[in-house]
Amino acid sequence: MTRNAVNEEMRCYFSNEFPISDEEYFGDTGVAFYFDYPAVDEECIIMLSNQEFYEVIKKKYMEYLKDNKMNQKEILRLLDEIKCKLSL
Repeated sequence: MTRNAVNEEMRCYFSNEFPISDEEYFGDTGVAFYFDYPAVDEECIIMLSNQEFYEVIKKKYMEYLKDNKMNQKEILRLLDEIKCKLSL
């Protein structure tokens, strides 16, 4: 999976985007969300394991499906794809 930068103040990186020698390297698995000013007053990084990241996405998709039942088949397919790509 590859980075999906929201903007310069909020960024998301997957662990495989950094070589071990990179100062930004944070391990073999997981997702890191970087928040910078002005999105937040003080810079911070939130790190999630692949499992935690998947659970957040799954919860949001399930909430979405409550009002969008006609998309259920596609959403469930995407959840399976994400789970596979995260090696879960």
